[in-house]
Amino acid sequence: MNRILVLCIGNICRSPLAQAALARELPGREVWSAGVQAVVGAPADPTSQLIAQENWRDLSAHRAQQLAPWMCQRADVVFVMEAAHLPMLEA
Repeated sequence: MNRILVLCIGNICRSPLAQAALARELPGREVWSAGVQAVVGAPADPTSQLIAQENWRDLSAHRAQQLAPWMCQRADVVFVMEAAHLPMLEA
């Protein structure tokens, strides 16, 4: 499990935080995040940035990206932030 994809809706709150936490806890692994309805190009939510800065790392460079098929094909595992995201992923 070397390539980990984390998904949420907009890719500005939960998935960037999960990405930062996983990257910190699993050094040497490739971890990235995306949204199933991403606010493409948007920075991480200010609250998420603050939480990350206080606990893991700086999210100021994060920019939201839309889920693309290649991401799923490249990932060894995909984590969704809630069960409702799974049908969106499967679609």
